[in-house]
Amino acid sequence: MRDLAVALFIIGTLPSCFRRPFIGLLVFSMLAYMRVQDLTWGWARDQRWSYYVAIVTLTGYLFSRMPDKRFFRPDLRCWTMIALALLIGLSLLFSSNLRPHDFENYTEYCKIIGVALFTTAIVRSREHLRILVWVIALCFGFFGVKNGVNFIVHAGGLKIEQGPGGALVDNNDFALALCMAIPLLLHLGLSERRVLIRRTVLAMVPLTAMTIVATHSRGGFLALGITALVLAWRSRNRVASFALLGLCFLGGLMIVPRSFVDRIGRSASTRPRARPRAVWMPGWSRCT
Repeated sequence: MRDLAVALFIIGTLPSCFRRPFIGLLVFSMLAYMRVQDLTWGWARDQRWSYYVAIVTLTGYLFSRMPDKRFFRPDLRCWTMIALALLIGLSLLFSSNLRPHDFENYTEYCKIIGVALFTTAIVRSREHLRILVWVIALCFGFFGVKNGVNFIVHAGGLKIEQGPGGALVDNNDFALALCMAIPLLLHLGLSERRVLIRRTVLAMVPLTAMTIVATHSRGGFLALGITALVLAWRSRNRVASFALLGLCFLGGLMIVPRSFVDRIGRSASTRPRARPRAVWMPGWSRCT
């Protein structure tokens, strides 16, 4: 039943994606960040929904009557992304120690760059940007609330071994993505005038932080700490913000599970040292 509901929802949005490419970008972002297809258990889970939405959206953009039609904004940041993709491609071509899936990873990386560039062509107004930020933030906020509530129910005993799927399947990548979502949720909550929506969005922030803790990711812990420090420094009242941050830190030490403290406190020197190798390791050149 869930597979049918997801399939009908995505198929039902395809005509709107063709008529209005911006809606196609929103649906694609939802499939990429929220991974709706991974919430099913049947045949809908293995379908390439993002590919179908991307093809329909791109076709609709080609046949649209938008003025000044272009595939990316000629900006320094866009040219930098293109140059980086070309540089990585050249490094693969001239590499003497390639693995079979290196070019497959590079293709996926180029798709990410292509979507980022195409986004600059679709998002042309402040309102479009705000809607896109809402969609991305709420997609991550969904997992923050879902896992944060489970973290509270299990009294801190929840441990997330992997993310929802796709590029976020690794728990470290999942934790990093949630760290980047916290400033978005905080900004949207503070800028919202409707009280109920503002409180709901702001409530997602601590739940998302709990989800990051549940991943037991040391990289996620460092990213969460730096994110909190930056947000406190950029706040209007820095003294109150740093004081609140200190109280949250002390309170967190009292409620986090012992396994998380041991995981974060484990230094790299306690790991078994790998035997040094004289050859270059190709695994260091992964594109994604």
